[in-house]
Amino acid sequence: MATFFENTPDGFKRMICSALRNALEVEMLEIMEEHAIEERDGYGQFRWNVIMSNLKGKCKFFGVCQRRAWRFPVVYYPEMDYLITFMTDERLAEMQRKKDKGMHYLCAASCWNRDVVAQEEQLRMDFPHADIDDSWIKKSQEQMAECVDVDPKKVKGHILVVFTCRSDVLTNVQAMRLTANLDISTETENWTSYIEQPYAEANTVIDPQITMDDDDDEQMVSLK
Repeated sequence: MATFFENTPDGFKRMICSALRNALEVEMLEIMEEHAIEERDGYGQFRWNVIMSNLKGKCKFFGVCQRRAWRFPVVYYPEMDYLITFMTDERLAEMQRKKDKGMHYLCAASCWNRDVVAQEEQLRMDFPHADIDDSWIKKSQEQMAECVDVDPKKVKGHILVVFTCRSDVLTNVQAMRLTANLDISTETENWTSYIEQPYAEANTVIDPQITMDDDDDEQMVSLK
């Protein structure tokens, strides 16, 4: 059976990258300039609002999943019945190493990926095991599916789009399927080449590293 990446047209991948680039490289800078903002306090949280606005404008099946005070964007791809969510590379690296990651939405979303195989180099990193509560997984999956008006039983898989933004430039975009333990699987695809030129470097590969650039970057996507 063909994978998500084999069945997904370049136009869709380019659309996702365009939404991210416009939010991060254009609109965020315009907002900061218009309001004479020089400090970056709270920048990581606020830019998710701009990212969600851009995704909503480009994706037909778009929703925002809210859990308590936090929310995150969800895109539904009906051709394969997949849900797509988004995260920075720093946040993914942080989540993989958390001992209590089993209660994060990403573990619930990744439980849709029943048939994935972890990359060998990921296994050697020996991430902490995710303690997954089936009832919580079911509830979380229902919330994600319902925000895009889809029956959760219809969803066949989940894609995480991981991106890197440095110095207000979108430098890397990679799409991947994760295991329930948040290991990166063998089903990954680098979408960096779909960022509009001259920003793209086709051979650029994400190397997730924990940095302090945006230590609050993903608070809006936390389900804690």
